[in-house]
Amino acid sequence: MPASATVHSSLLALCLILCAGSAFAQTLDDGLEAYNDADFRRAASLFEGLLGAGSLTRNERGIAFVHLAALQLVFEHQERAAQLARAAVAMDPEVQPPEGVGAAILGLLSEALEASGRQRLRLRLFADPPLVAGGQGHITAELEGRPEGLDTVLALRCNPAEGPAVVERGTGGSTTVDLTLPDEGEVLPCEAVAETSDDLELLRLERELEVNRRSRRNRRALGLGLGLGLGSAAVVTVAVVLAVVLSQRQVRVDDIVVQDW
Repeated sequence: MPASATVHSSLLALCLILCAGSAFAQTLDDGLEAYNDADFRRAASLFEGLLGAGSLTRNERGIAFVHLAALQLVFEHQERAAQLARAAVAMDPEVQPPEGVGAAILGLLSEALEASGRQRLRLRLFADPPLVAGGQGHITAELEGRPEGLDTVLALRCNPAEGPAVVERGTGGSTTVDLTLPDEGEVLPCEAVAETSDDLELLRLERELEVNRRSRRNRRALGLGLGLGLGSAAVVTVAVVLAVVLSQRQVRVDDIVVQDW
């Protein structure tokens, strides 16, 4: 094949790749443009795709949700419009409705603000009690400020250093994962995702929770106390209390992490 033909083929292939990639790289502006052009079906599809992909900032999610709510009224889906209005104000209590909308969407936003108390939705991820290698882990993801009437699904996934990932998914405002921690490992990676009941992302939070090592001093203190305590229950009691105190000094409660952006 001549060199010019090879170059031409390479450029054509590159163009096809770039064009195909740009077709999927939709932005919030694309959805707003379709909305303003009254291409409502396409606008709804774009907003839902962006929210489902989790590619928007928090304020952008508020804008996408409020436009979807207005569109659902156009499609005469009143109940879904109310859900989306609650999601919009949960993202941003100051979110503005599209220009030129009727009183219906304004009423839904007003009701949603009243239900939320004008609070922003927050996602917390924490371990309680503190994580200790070789022990039982109890990790919780929790939503705060969820407007009354907003149906949510909360998924929590934790990936221990050994063994498969542990995943829990439930409706409501709280989900917990229980697992046995491996003897080795300093962190436990976890991810929490809050979505609407129709799989549109609200919040996502990733966190490496600290895993504390077992304290050798604790075991030695306990063993010493038990050895001396063969003839004295009081000494055993003191040794056990000492072990607990040392344990508390060795184990740091992991700070609660809140995603609020």
